[in-house]
Amino acid sequence: MDTSAVQDVEDLGSFAESLRAMHEISLELSGSPDADSLCKTAIERGIGRFGFDRLSIWFIDTADPAWNIGTWGTDENGGLRDERRERVRRDPIIAPPEFYSGSIPVLVSRDATCYDGNRHDVGRSDKALAPLWDGRSIIGELSADNLLSKRHAGPRALDLLTIYARTVAHLYSLVKTREALASASEARRMLLDELRHRTKNSLTVIAGLIGLEAERAVSADAKATLASLVDRVQAFGDLYGLLDIDADTASINLEDYLEAIATRIAEGHGADVRGITLRLELEAIPVDARIAAPLGIALSELLTDSLKYAFPDGRQGEIVVSLHAGTCANGGANGGAVGGTVGGAVGGAVGEAALVIADDGIGLPPGFAISDSNGLGLGIVSMLAKQLGGRLEMRSGDGARFSLRFPCPCNR
Repeated sequence: MDTSAVQDVEDLGSFAESLRAMHEISLELSGSPDADSLCKTAIERGIGRFGFDRLSIWFIDTADPAWNIGTWGTDENGGLRDERRERVRRDPIIAPPEFYSGSIPVLVSRDATCYDGNRHDVGRSDKALAPLWDGRSIIGELSADNLLSKRHAGPRALDLLTIYARTVAHLYSLVKTREALASASEARRMLLDELRHRTKNSLTVIAGLIGLEAERAVSADAKATLASLVDRVQAFGDLYGLLDIDADTASINLEDYLEAIATRIAEGHGADVRGITLRLELEAIPVDARIAAPLGIALSELLTDSLKYAFPDGRQGEIVVSLHAGTCANGGANGGAVGGTVGGAVGGAVGEAALVIADDGIGLPPGFAISDSNGLGLGIVSMLAKQLGGRLEMRSGDGARFSLRFPCPCNR
């Protein structure tokens, strides 16, 4: 491992960049086929990204809580190491009972001994231990050190480790719960409902931690970056809060979901106080959660941009958020039931729907093009449009208008 490539996260700009990287990794982890793959990917993608050059994930042995069971970690050269056969007794001196009760967010040891896979002493560096808290209890620990770079573990690196540990823990619980769904439909529904509440609570905690960093930020750019990250995380929280789970599918009513996001963002940006009216024209379209999630993030990005830039210097106006379904591929209105699969939702022909965010503000700069934008927000929305198999369109005149058109199952 090239220790010069280990990211220094102690300045605020690098911290914000690390949070963006963590958001991307969390999306990747959420699609893990099983818990083992999730742990492996979490280590592979996390090494050197969040202020530490070695990471390792350990879980409490439920059969004997005095022991921890290994998963995946990092060897003395910075490479991936299979630790699934390893089992170590918990040391109350290193990790006291308070750590496993959740009252200690992270433990730090300065100039501590580091070990290889055979528990041999391989050097010394700062070490840290963050609890894997899944929203209800501590299920393990994420250990980290800087054996290779010998860098000091600063406060922002420790904050990142804490957030990453909680992200990995709640996604691990999500995947483990998904793996356990092999019983009767009523038991399956109960497990998924528990998962929904647990995940929403975990996302709320993560959003709160990022919000605290936003309050501590000094520069306006850093505050704005962190605030937008909070909005993205909360969009996922809204998704899990409204997830409608039955024995066969997990669906979202887009009307309720998009209304919750739009209302929260408008209130957060003081739309009423500024004289900006939010008008919602949303159809009740049920879709698979894999369609709803990117739509929620896209709405968050576009609506935030409109509130930030369309009405400068006390200008008042209106923002309209609309969602309408078009015509099905079989020639009828959305509502048929003719085969087809979109985003995992089986049944119903495929049509097209459009999410539109339009305002009567100052409009876009002359010659503005989506492809030329340097902003992270539009880049994310363009990526999400492609992920949905759709397209992002833009129009400027009396204000700005963005349309995200995407395939939609006609299963209403």
